[in-house]
Amino acid sequence: IAPNVELLVIKCDVDDTGEFKSSADIVFGIYYAIEQDVDVINMSFGIDKMLPDMKTAIQLAVDSNIIIVASAGNNSSDSPHYPAAWDITIGVGALAQDSWDLADYSNYGVNSDIVAPGTTLTAMMGGNYSVREGTSMAAPQVTGLSALVAQHLREKDLLPEGMTMRKLVQSLLMSTAQPLFEEASEGNYYSLLNQGAGL
Repeated sequence: IAPNVELLVIKCDVDDTGEFKSSADIVFGIYYAIEQDVDVINMSFGIDKMLPDMKTAIQLAVDSNIIIVASAGNNSSDSPHYPAAWDITIGVGALAQDSWDLADYSNYGVNSDIVAPGTTLTAMMGGNYSVREGTSMAAPQVTGLSALVAQHLREKDLLPEGMTMRKLVQSLLMSTAQPLFEEASEGNYYSLLNQGAGL
């Protein structure tokens, strides 16, 4: 999606089930990303409890003009899933494979501001490839598009005076997405990522 970006990979320790051993690793990673002056942070993970330290770190990132993209979660639920549920992030739900419908596993409601394809071909360790699905696969597509829009705005000097890059990119993403209506989620609206719009 954004071939000219520079990636900063920040690793956190996890246990055998894939759960984070310490939320402090997440918080430290966010602060490190802020120090490195990144434009976008992808958070393809989530937890069901609100951690004040993590929200404080994310708020500082937002105040530092960084776009925060977070996966909505895979519990078929509208119960808050953090950090996607916070209004300072862009929460990303997932579309079903080859469909315009919300994936049956995707969280919705407060967790999902926009949706993107949830089934992707992913490179694996050892050089192999695998088909994976989930909102963690959808979120990086929004992250990549955010980086591409930010790059375009900088190259063309299109940032209006008094507007931050984060606010403009987020506004363009949301305003150019196609609204979809999901009956299965009790009449919730969700937005489809429209990658050609706004450019």
